[in-house]
Amino acid sequence: MVGLLGWGHIARHFARLLEPFGCTVLVWSESAQPDELVAAGARPASLAEILQSAKVVSVHRGLTDETRGFLDARALAQLQPGAVLVNTARGPLVDEAALVARLQRGDVVAALDVFDEEPLDSKHPLRSLPNAILTPHNASTHVAGGCAHGPAGAAHGAGLARWCRRARDRRSTSRPHDLMTDLATQRIGFKPYSYDDAVPSVRLRTKLPIDALREAGLHVTTVPPDGTGEYDCVVFQKAYTAQDLGLARRLADGGTKLVFDLCDNHFYDGGDPTLAERAARLREMVAMVDAVSVSMPLLAELVDSTPTFVVDDALEVPPFTAFDRAAVAARRLAGRVRPRLGLVWFGHHGELDPPFGMVHLGALVPELERLDRDLPLRLTVISNSRGAFDDLVAHASFPTRYVSWSARTFARHFLANDVCVLPIAPNPVTLYKTNNRVRTALLLGLPVVTDEIPAYEEFADWLRFDDWAASITAYASDPRLGKQHVEQARAHIAATYTAGHLVEQWCDVLRAVLACA
Repeated sequence: MVGLLGWGHIARHFARLLEPFGCTVLVWSESAQPDELVAAGARPASLAEILQSAKVVSVHRGLTDETRGFLDARALAQLQPGAVLVNTARGPLVDEAALVARLQRGDVVAALDVFDEEPLDSKHPLRSLPNAILTPHNASTHVAGGCAHGPAGAAHGAGLARWCRRARDRRSTSRPHDLMTDLATQRIGFKPYSYDDAVPSVRLRTKLPIDALREAGLHVTTVPPDGTGEYDCVVFQKAYTAQDLGLARRLADGGTKLVFDLCDNHFYDGGDPTLAERAARLREMVAMVDAVSVSMPLLAELVDSTPTFVVDDALEVPPFTAFDRAAVAARRLAGRVRPRLGLVWFGHHGELDPPFGMVHLGALVPELERLDRDLPLRLTVISNSRGAFDDLVAHASFPTRYVSWSARTFARHFLANDVCVLPIAPNPVTLYKTNNRVRTALLLGLPVVTDEIPAYEEFADWLRFDDWAASITAYASDPRLGKQHVEQARAHIAATYTAGHLVEQWCDVLRAVLACA
């Protein structure tokens, strides 16, 4: 039995990781709804029930004045003999002196990645306790003077120096969550341009950031379509319709601070009247807000005068259950009858003008057909338009398969393949795309062959660019190469794209517009 104290993004992901082990998961949360927990396979419980019955108690709360020291001597005394307390959230959530006293009894274990003072003093009593497992909170190590959250040891030497040079101008200095209490009383709203979770930017730049900020102790909500509610600051996530502009004016007149979040180059019009009207509305919104957040440095160069901040896409970890593992194994076993290298492409189906999305995959099909003569291929496309697939890809001479995107089944269909292909020709739209698809593919465990755009340069050591036939063949003939690239990229992702860093980036924006000390 595992007890989770908190139900933010990290806790939910941890619960998914526990699924294959068949654990009973208890959750104590002051904000999660019972039906939400039940749908995730967990059971709501009181703090006392978890402390008294769980074999493992894992802390997942943000640090505020109210949560500081909530695990005090009285709470720790309720841990049953043999229990393990895990704290990878914030050190001051646990009364450290009381924890030392509890551990000195010798009947419980603590696994700690965070402490009241970091680094932990060499003479601290925790260091001498055999039942205290201590790790050094490396995700917040500073590298090369201000490059926060540097990559793990797998990326060393010249690779590390190169990463630091690329990252230095867009990474904020790490700041512990207990210094974020200045924002805890602010009412913050995110107004997305869509409320459909199937839209990537809705998840990566609204839903997941809200989860992370809530976990850090901030009061953040989704602004409803009619804009009702009281807010100190509202983030308009790519939302700039005429209705959004009217809402922004009303909020600004009432004293609400405004942020506009942009993750695509919607300034580009290409001479098209419809796109030109869209770009004019975008410029009107940008001129009205107090700050702009963008998904990559290149986009910041397109914004005139308004203060601009780079905020990364949130890291998305698709769910992958024990059932998914069995389904992938069965599909791979069936594929041995007529072995073909499995290629997979995923993403929004895109547009034709300017071209992005599946149209670039369609342009790659002739080259894949030539490769298929020597290296038998099959291709799976995971997207949101069967029509685009039929028009652009289904005619290929090798086997193809279309799967509608679903958060619940994505990982299962993705991992039934061997290599991820992400063709993306540079143009005024694609040059401003982020690396979120590359991150997702590598995080799930498939090597990636793609074209080179600015956002992918960060992963250059772990991708194969261009020369599609040679790159795909290299991964097919040497699986160890793909495994090596995946492992090294995963280490970089885990160390760089942390929830804590995302919170810090958003807090930098919020502080700037709310003028917090």
